[in-house]
Amino acid sequence: METGTAKAEITGFKKGVGMMGYGMHFNIVKSIETPLYARAYIFRNSETGKKIAFVNAEMCFITLAVKHGVIKKLIRNHPELGLNDKNVMLTAQHTHSGPGGYSEYGLYNITTPGFAMEVYQDIVEGITNAIVEADANLKPSKLRLGKGVFPPEQEVVFNRSLAAYNLNQEVEKVDAKNHHLAADREMTLLRIEDENNQPLASINWFAVHCTSISNDNTKICSDNKGYAATFFEED
Repeated sequence: METGTAKAEITGFKKGVGMMGYGMHFNIVKSIETPLYARAYIFRNSETGKKIAFVNAEMCFITLAVKHGVIKKLIRNHPELGLNDKNVMLTAQHTHSGPGGYSEYGLYNITTPGFAMEVYQDIVEGITNAIVEADANLKPSKLRLGKGVFPPEQEVVFNRSLAAYNLNQEVEKVDAKNHHLAADREMTLLRIEDENNQPLASINWFAVHCTSISNDNTKICSDNKGYAATFFEED
């Protein structure tokens, strides 16, 4: 197994553009609190040569327009990488404090308002750059998958609707005093190591809404997941 990792900025700053997530007309971009990044991972089978690209981007969600734009640039400018729509997976960490205007659907552009070409181009360019750099960084690696559950006394996440959660037949009913237990508290982490068992990168899955910052915010920010990723990388 070989793995390559990289990250590139996708902030897409355009003053006055509406942010994507809350859908409030007053939730517009005026400045930048933190940059937004795309983190790319290339996984290559050393025996078959087959590879996949996985990207997590600090934005509200991936649109078809973004996926099409990235694939088009990869095929046109980097055909030697062998990456296409079938082996490139783009995901988002879902901050509501990133710029909008990168969707081809009018509904998502109502409060932006409209399609913002500068934002779209910055996102597509940044994601593409991260993928290309990750492919250039391929090296022998090991993958380890781990899971853990937060203890009940740690209030790490809250469900938006306690009543809806309690309607699930398979769960133990939760009262208002223990609202933080009304969620999937299991975390999954994919650890990527080099041949000497030293960490290269990780991918983490945990169901927490990336909305610690409210809808009156005017600064681009990667929110709770962005801070977590940055602090983890610095450590």
